[in-house]
Amino acid sequence: MTKNKKLMLVAIALITLEIMGLGAEYYQQTKIESETEKAQSVLSHKQKEYENLDAKLSVKQKQQALKNGGYGSLLAKETKTQDEAKETTKTLLTMIFNYGSGNDELAIPQKLKKSQLITDEAIKESGMFNVTPQTKQQLEGANMTCSIDFMNVKTGTVSAKGIVPVFAKVAYEMKKDNSTLGTPTDGYELNYDSNSKKIISIKNIGRFKAQNSED
Repeated sequence: MTKNKKLMLVAIALITLEIMGLGAEYYQQTKIESETEKAQSVLSHKQKEYENLDAKLSVKQKQQALKNGGYGSLLAKETKTQDEAKETTKTLLTMIFNYGSGNDELAIPQKLKKSQLITDEAIKESGMFNVTPQTKQQLEGANMTCSIDFMNVKTGTVSAKGIVPVFAKVAYEMKKDNSTLGTPTDGYELNYDSNSKKIISIKNIGRFKAQNSED
């Protein structure tokens, strides 16, 4: 085999490897985009689902329920329970997404436990507050801040066991050294127990595409 032919075979092999690498990278990117679209679809569906549930009790029904006994009193009780679920959710999310330093962010789980707004099991099972040694090292002493831009909370109907499904949409801004790191909008699915007056589960169900709407 001549030297030129060997060089040509090496060049072909290198080009083939490069094409394969680009193909793998394209496949991975396509997979990520597909998963993002799927999560966005689920998130939109969840939001519409809870909007429909929330709309079952019209304003007129709620006002009338406050005047009437019997069935009306049941509606009034449900409305009160839904309002409690909304307020508890708003207070909880404000504690999670408002902090003034990296140390404050690390202290969020303990603050939530002391607040008695959420069960220890819900905090643990959410997976939202797991801190690795590396994350702890990055946050300790860091000039990291977070603030809420807007929050939209909707509730579903109260179950026979007193559980209220809640859907929350939260837009927030994260900064480091006064420079904006991101302004994401996330969706959360929670369950409020009207008996214990606590959130018994919280789950991040996806991130909205960039938008300015509070709906």
